[in-house]
Amino acid sequence: MSPEDDEIYKSCPECGKLIKWEAVICPYCGVQVKELKVDVSYNPTFAVNVNPVKSKTVAVVLAIFFGYWSWLYTYKINKGKFWFFLIADIVRTIYMFRLIITQSNIDIYNFSQIISSDFYVAILFSSILTVISWLWALISNSTKPNLFYINYPNG
Repeated sequence: MSPEDDEIYKSCPECGKLIKWEAVICPYCGVQVKELKVDVSYNPTFAVNVNPVKSKTVAVVLAIFFGYWSWLYTYKINKGKFWFFLIADIVRTIYMFRLIITQSNIDIYNFSQIISSDFYVAILFSSILTVISWLWALISNSTKPNLFYINYPNG
């Protein structure tokens, strides 16, 4: 091994071969030639996870395409909101099916008879609830800081 201009070499105290100055262990004989320095002042409280488990971008994209279902991505924090809208969806679906079934004796080919004022109210309520849940999920996911997702679930 010949020393290059930009690297500094030293001799191994055990085998005498040239090794890099910053080497901790000799690659030839395996003897520790330098004490390994460990930073004992490391404080895990302020550590940032280098490999984030969650991503803000993923949360926003999920909110755009799936509305309140995006709260499953951060379920531990958003489970109350998710279950509220899921139960509301189930109730309104059952109500709309009940409206259709109770009017099943009407002629199928005359759809205007099926649509009653109750059905219009149910569709209006359903539409408003869908828009509210979608906007809430989108705003909620996009306004949280990146560190919330990086440090999730402790965010």
